[in-house]
Amino acid sequence: ESMGIILPGKLIEGDIYNIDGYYEREDIVDMQENLLIDMGRWWPTTYGCAPMPKNWLGKEKLQKYKKKLKSVIKEVGNNQENISAIKDPRISLLLPLWQEVCEELDIILKVIVSVRDPVEVINSLMNRDKEATGMTETRAEELWLRHNNELMNNISKTQYMLINYSDWFDKKK
Repeated sequence: ESMGIILPGKLIEGDIYNIDGYYEREDIVDMQENLLIDMGRWWPTTYGCAPMPKNWLGKEKLQKYKKKLKSVIKEVGNNQENISAIKDPRISLLLPLWQEVCEELDIILKVIVSVRDPVEVINSLMNRDKEATGMTETRAEELWLRHNNELMNNISKTQYMLINYSDWFDKKK
């Protein structure tokens, strides 16, 4: 909990690449990762940098993910008195789904867009994924660009605030 914001649910724990943890809710990451796999857009694959398929929100196989997301959002809303947040970079690709679900639940979705220097992202992806996935600097840059482009293309219907990723950290450390 920081700045009065709660990150509810079981979060992904730290590892050798991110000792402090990822601050990402495990079930949301799993759900969104599986959705991207089902849509043929999983990041380590050839099509990982491609735009989402046309009319992906209307696809039948999306319904189980939509149901899961609705359930999580309802659970968070029912169990939290303070402001709560969910962090996962995949949301930038799947924002239209979040918008649709929140609209159906009559919830005002507010997004904090944390923009990170692409060089930092490329270095992080290379460090973590070069051996495991064959990550290249070009692919890492394409992933950064795709996530940011998708987000900016879909954010206009949502209340949002842009912040610099580096500003979230104490510079004295």
